Amino acid sequence: MTMEVNSSETTAIAQAKQQFALCFGLLALSVQDLTDEQYNWQPEGTCNPIAKTDAHASLALDFYFNGAMRNEPLIWPTIATAQDLPTDMASLWGYKQPIPQKLIRDYSDKVQGAVFSYLESIRDSDLIREVDSRLWGKRPIGFLLQMISSHTAFHAGEISTLKGIQGLKGQPF
Repeated sequence: MTMEVNSSETTAIAQAKQQFALCFGLLALSVQDLTDEQYNWQPEGTCNPIAKTDAHASLALDFYFNGAMRNEPLIWPTIATAQDLPTDMASLWGYKQPIPQKLIRDYSDKVQGAVFSYLESIRDSDLIREVDSRLWGKRPIGFLLQMISSHTAFHAGEISTLKGIQGLKGQPF
């Protein structure tokens, strides 16, 4: 999913939209040319396959935007149940079957739509409002936006590294 953002806007929310558009673009670029076999390849040691890292990046977005900030049901459990996948991230880490890349990319698109919908619904003044982060107690929305955008970008880098270990090019640029 791509979202057109006005790069001349200077509000904090406009900047957040740009940041998330960049992070989502990096995540999509990092998986765009993978086969399902490469996507699910299990590296040695304790590294996770790209599939689980990609799923985790979107699950975290779903968790924070839909769960913590919007206080709405997560998107993942419905998708997971329909595909006979674990409904929570903790169980997904131990899941041993291949995870379809298209399923995670479609899920990611839905989550990204929810992210941009949420960002359209708030104002700069909302960034100091505290919500239950569900992991670190009450935190300002601005903090959560910074944390989760960084988290998404970090996982795009991790996926690129896992591609490199497989002898593939991480990012196309």
